[in-house]
Amino acid sequence: MSEKGIQIYTCKSCGRNYMVRKCEVRYSATDTYRHYCILCQKAHRAKRERERAEHEDLLWQRKKAEAQQKFENLLCEWNLKDLNEIRPSSEKSLFIIGNGFDLMHGVKSSYYAFRDSLGKHSPLRTQLETFWTPEDIGADLENGLAHFNMDAMGSRFKVNNWLEIFEAYDENAKAADFFAASENAAAPMIEVAEKLPRRLRRWIETLTIGTDDRPLQNLIRAGKVLNFNYTEFVEKLYGIPAKDICYIHGCRRNKMEKLILGHRPGASEQSYELNEKQKQRKPTYRNYLIESAQDQVFHLVSEHDRELTKDCDEIINAHESFFKSLKNIRDVFVIGHSMSQVDWDYFRKIACVVDDLHNVTWYFGCHGLNDLNNMTALVEELKIEKKNIVIFRTDTIQVRISEVMDKNYRSGKKVPERILAESADKRWRIIFSERTFRIIDLTGKNVPYEVLMSPDVRKAFFDKSGKNLFVIIRGVYPGVLLFSYRNDIWTIVNELEGIPNQGILNSRLRNVYLSENRITFVYNNRVRRYDFENGLLTENIPIRNAPAGDYTNEGRDVSRYFIRQ
Repeated sequence: MSEKGIQIYTCKSCGRNYMVRKCEVRYSATDTYRHYCILCQKAHRAKRERERAEHEDLLWQRKKAEAQQKFENLLCEWNLKDLNEIRPSSEKSLFIIGNGFDLMHGVKSSYYAFRDSLGKHSPLRTQLETFWTPEDIGADLENGLAHFNMDAMGSRFKVNNWLEIFEAYDENAKAADFFAASENAAAPMIEVAEKLPRRLRRWIETLTIGTDDRPLQNLIRAGKVLNFNYTEFVEKLYGIPAKDICYIHGCRRNKMEKLILGHRPGASEQSYELNEKQKQRKPTYRNYLIESAQDQVFHLVSEHDRELTKDCDEIINAHESFFKSLKNIRDVFVIGHSMSQVDWDYFRKIACVVDDLHNVTWYFGCHGLNDLNNMTALVEELKIEKKNIVIFRTDTIQVRISEVMDKNYRSGKKVPERILAESADKRWRIIFSERTFRIIDLTGKNVPYEVLMSPDVRKAFFDKSGKNLFVIIRGVYPGVLLFSYRNDIWTIVNELEGIPNQGILNSRLRNVYLSENRITFVYNNRVRRYDFENGLLTENIPIRNAPAGDYTNEGRDVSRYFIRQ
């Protein structure tokens, strides 16, 4: 790595030149960046990922086979009946249906489908998979929401970093800087609490029935329905009148109704415990500010965690009339419901309102070992006698799925080239495509300058001379690259370097000015200047309310290239 903090290497595999920035070296686990370009490294990682996936799939298949065998063995201990042999004894039946009901009718309503609908690079998906601790949060999203990583948001180290980024320690800092740092630390919880319900509703409204089959037509004919799904498919599929259905967590049909999603009250208490060691610290202003910010982060997380908490008592009270109508129920059918503890309060309520619980027959549909284990714990909690329990399998239900091909889908589409900039004299053009950055001489006198670099290149522009070029990179590691045309060739001069914990492109940047020999960055309370000759920082001056200063001698305003609109 050169002194200027950036280097050009030649890939030993494909022979192409590629750029390595200082930040990319800092976070690299190995030194492969010295030998292979990002594309060849990506191909190698893809191969290793396939091998890892194949190994994990093999382990999963073994685990699945073991669970299936245990499921088969445990079924023998219960009164197991074939679905086709079960008939409701009267109209005094209650059907409790969950997401498994929609799934068995070809509805792509699993939480994995929801996750995939977000896309691999969705900020919401990233937050859930990074700051929530379940290994597979999609397996049980509601319960999983109770288990988040407080250390990743509210630890002393994290909070201190945010305070430094927002310059909250400066003597000229304002209260807004302190609160901005706290809000950014708690941002994962805030964003999930605010965005998840909205994004979930948008997805729910796209769901459609995927089959013409009616596998439960002999079972669901008349009775009451306690529907845990947000969809109205039980009405469409089996003709149950809407007046007999309680959409306990809301129905998508009512556009103004909130769809309820969340964990049970108190389930997240252990998530608030920090793993860092608590010790006595000197009563300095810095320590006071860190501890105050930690308190604020905990407050914000707790406040938004409540929005991801499902208050079953409140929900039951809102549907009290429906539960009172169940007093004469004699058959209860649980179909497609996991019977997770998050919903046990509803089962308890049913057991309380039924006149003669000892004469009620409970029919539990089980799809696998998890359902059977949850059911076993539930009946023990409700004190249901084993003679009143019938098990039927839902994992053997098969329907014909109607696949609808997406006409807009096209595979193998090439990423188009983007023209980032052209020089004022129309000689040079900057093109970026598929990680390839090129400076093309439109007169044909020079061979194009070409190098592989970060896929997050967003903008570029020339100075008035057309011999200095600035390239703006966003993404995880934002930065500014300076190229220069010297001795009839284009070369990389440097990456404009920030100061510790304060990158050059951040939310506090207000203006950028360009003169003949330097570029000036104006932040809320700071001014930085860089020299064209070597791209090094020449001045870093703290100035209170810096944007209000006079910058008429700093050159033309080029803020639009650096500040997001």
